[in-house]
Amino acid sequence: MHLLSKKATPKAIRSALSQLPEQLDDVYDLTLERINGQDREDVVLANRILTWVIFAVRLLTTLELQWAVSVI
Repeated sequence: MHLLSKKATPKAIRSALSQLPEQLDDVYDLTLERINGQDREDVVLANRILTWVIFAVRLLTTLELQWAVSVI
């Protein structure tokens, strides 16, 4: 969604949508590439958040993730 939010015209949005990967593994790989392309502190934070989400016993709400990030 972040990639689409920067598009200014409907044509640009359609073009971006047509270029998205079709396989979930490819989407995952692109996401990790974008995360790893950030500043080191942001990469560490993103990896912590992904770990919380992956190993959570139940789905976490946005508010719960916000609280978790705020107490790091």
